[in-house]
Amino acid sequence: MARLAGLPDEVIGRAKEVLTNFEEEITHAGKTRSLLGDFPVHGQMDLFLAGLDPLLLDIIKLDMSKMTPKTALAKLRELRSRAESQASASRKEL
Repeated sequence: MARLAGLPDEVIGRAKEVLTNFEEEITHAGKTRSLLGDFPVHGQMDLFLAGLDPLLLDIIKLDMSKMTPKTALAKLRELRSRAESQASASRKEL
């Protein structure tokens, strides 16, 4: 059903992990010991960002207000290099 709704595979996979954990937490009495237990928390996934390119996600996550000009320039060079690499790889696939 989630696939039909267009949810990203990462979201569906995480939902399956949570469901499995809930099912394992059910005790013999039929009650849950704890809803999340020791389940590793990875943070809330954003449904709209889950399917984006990792390069775009890194750009979105940047906190420019906390960067020095030197650090910002270094990060811009790194991102440009990654973008050029991706573009080069895409052209080779064609």
